[in-house]
Amino acid sequence: MKKGTVTFKEPYIELNRRYLHFDPFDQLVREGLIHPASQRCFTTGPDHDLDYVVESDRDKRERLDVMGYRIFVYRHDDNLDESISRLRSLIKG
Repeated sequence: MKKGTVTFKEPYIELNRRYLHFDPFDQLVREGLIHPASQRCFTTGPDHDLDYVVESDRDKRERLDVMGYRIFVYRHDDNLDESISRLRSLIKG
C-alpha cells in the first residue's frame, strides 16, 4: 500500500438467512398481536444517493418484494402529499 492511500471494502448487507424461512412478524400477525398493515421501516442516509448504492438498494428491494414484503420508499426531497397518498394505497392493499 502506498503511503497516504486508503483501502476499503464496499459495505455488504444482506438479510439474515434464518428469516428466509421464518418470519416472526408474520407469526405475530397470525397470533393477532399486531395489525397486518404494520410496516417495517428501514432508513437510509446520503450515502444511498451514490450510484453503486442506489443499484444495490434496488436489488435488495426487488429481493424483498419477491419474498412478499411491501416496499415503500420515501426520500427527503419527495413531495410529502404524493408520498402519503402512495403509502395509503400500499397499506390498503
